[in-house]
Order: sequence, then C-alpha cells, then structure tokens
Amino acid sequence: MTLPKPQQPPWTLRCLDPGNDLDLVVASWLTVLEHREPYSALGPHHINRLYKPLVRELATPISTIVACDPEDPSELAGYLCGDQAGRVLHWVSVKPAYKRLGIGSLLMGAYFGDLGEEKIRCTFWTKAARHRSKDWGLISDSAPLRKKV
Repeated sequence: MTLPKPQQPPWTLRCLDPGNDLDLVVASWLTVLEHREPYSALGPHHINRLYKPLVRELATPISTIVACDPEDPSELAGYLCGDQAGRVLHWVSVKPAYKRLGIGSLLMGAYFGDLGEEKIRCTFWTKAARHRSKDWGLISDSAPLRKKV
C-alpha cells in the first residue's frame, strides 16, 4: 500500500517530548473522546477519570511520534501513538488547521513502515479510524488495552 506524499512544509517527525508535548497530546486525545461515539456517552467527567491515566501511560517517547514545523518544533501538526512491534495503533490525530495535507499518512508510514497486507490493530475505533481503515489497513481490536484498563 502506498501512502500519499505530504504537502509542504516539510514536516519534522520526532519522538514525543514529555516536558513539552505530553499535556497537549493528552488534552487533545481526551477532547476528541468527549465528542466521539461510543466514548461521548460516558460524559467528560468519566472520560477524564477513566481515560486520562491510560492515555498518559500510552503516550510515551517510545510509543509516540509527533509531526512538527521544522522551524518551530513546539508547533505540533499531529501525533501518533501505538506499538510498532505489535502493529497496534492507539491514536493518530492531526490538528484541524493541518488536515488533508497527508500528515496522518506521513505519521502512519513513518511509524509502521510499509503498511503492506498485514493489518494494523486499532484500539480506539472512532469514525476517523473507520474512515481510514481501508487506506491504512486498520481493524478494530481493543484487546491490547484490556491488560491496561
């Protein structure tokens, strides 16, 4: 499977910086959960209580890469959190201002390499994941999270 080339600027990919990026990643992840089925049915209080510790545990420098502006590394365009060895995608997010520029595909390709025919298990199955499932070879599978929740 060939991913499209991202449009300019040439994004810099780097590991998550816990001191500068983690709070933004956690906040954006939880905000999306508050507005997406089936998670939104829980309400913001329960999402924060149940998912904030899990998201903080999942989003580490080893498991998370970010796409940023090369001239301003603090300006994140998007991020991806997963488990490369297990071919598991926990979350991929692109800021609204940077959508449709190929950043999500850039992150997927950089993280998982050639997507090929082997499926990638997606633990948070949202509308966006369903929409990209064929392009990215995603299947819904929350089993990797059961050990953590």
